[in-house]
Amino acid sequence: MSLEKSPAFQFYASDFLVDENVNLMSNREIGCYIKLLCFCWREKTIPADVKKIARLCGESEDEMAELWAPLEPCFKSDNNGRLVQPRLEAERKKQEEWRRKSSLGGKESARVRSAKRKAAFKGGSTTVATKG
Repeated sequence: MSLEKSPAFQFYASDFLVDENVNLMSNREIGCYIKLLCFCWREKTIPADVKKIARLCGESEDEMAELWAPLEPCFKSDNNGRLVQPRLEAERKKQEEWRRKSSLGGKESARVRSAKRKAAFKGGSTTVATKG
């Protein structure tokens, strides 16, 4: 299994559009939220400090203090001074499980193909009857 970080996550538009937290956000807040989702995906967590979150979003500390109120319920503490986004973590686990299953399936398929090739060549050389 690859140790590289997955560059993308599934974005379920219908789930996003019906989420109550999202529907209570302004378009500006949604922009910050999506940016924070991207940072969370890439880094797995974001800082719990609103000053640092402001920098990530390209907002002033004062503006972010106001913008943060509707965003905060979308994130949970990891108990290490960082925040996680639970839905993203569920998606990450689904991706990891899919990669694990795909890897196992590929290995099993290779094993079966190898066994078939070996069975086809079993017995060594073929003897040819001579006329005579």
